[in-house]
Amino acid sequence: MRDRLVTAAILSFAALLAPLAASAFEVQPMRHSVYPANGQTDGLLTVKNTRSKPLPVELVVEKRVFGENGEITLVPAEEDFVIFPFQALIEPGGSQAFRFQYIGDQAPEEEAAYTIHVREVPVDLEGGFTGLRYVYSFGVVVYVEDQQAQSDLSVSEVTRDGDALRISLVNSSPSFARLTNDRITLSQGDQKFVLEGDSLMSIADQVVIPPNSEAMLTLNLTDLDVQPGDVSVALRETPD
Repeated sequence: MRDRLVTAAILSFAALLAPLAASAFEVQPMRHSVYPANGQTDGLLTVKNTRSKPLPVELVVEKRVFGENGEITLVPAEEDFVIFPFQALIEPGGSQAFRFQYIGDQAPEEEAAYTIHVREVPVDLEGGFTGLRYVYSFGVVVYVEDQQAQSDLSVSEVTRDGDALRISLVNSSPSFARLTNDRITLSQGDQKFVLEGDSLMSIADQVVIPPNSEAMLTLNLTDLDVQPGDVSVALRETPD
């Protein structure tokens, strides 16, 4: 009977790793930035095998292509990176460092994002295995950025549907815009609700707006004392 391989969903954020760490492996860090204009094009990530058996892994690179409606398409981009080693067999309890270097466009018109997939290779190391096997894959995000560039984020439209507040954001710059340092103020009559830091991150459905794009940010108002009716929104952007 041939093995049936079930591929786990790719995880892009470290917060999602915890439930799987005991049965899979650990990857750190989960986010990198490179700055070609400053000559900073390389990085290091570490994979730790938390299992009691050897772990074969390989690293594969894909570029994130952002659509008009915010959808993300992943396309192969091996030619934009050099990774060493790109495959490894990690012993139980051991770790392996992987070095990567961005060799793509050194002066892109706008910033870009890639995913380096750390994939378990479905190799039968014991022989004779039949049944169900889970193959894990974690995605490490690499941003190609310009330290001199600044995002230009603005609010173009606000609509409300019950406890869902939908805010249309426009990023009119070639740089990624991040809400991690920004402040959003909701106003309703004399009441104001200031959202920033953890209070914003906990109710926002996305925090990164791609270059030269428009995105719909949805805020969950369930835990806020916002009355039914219209809500006005003000955004104060703070550079990363």
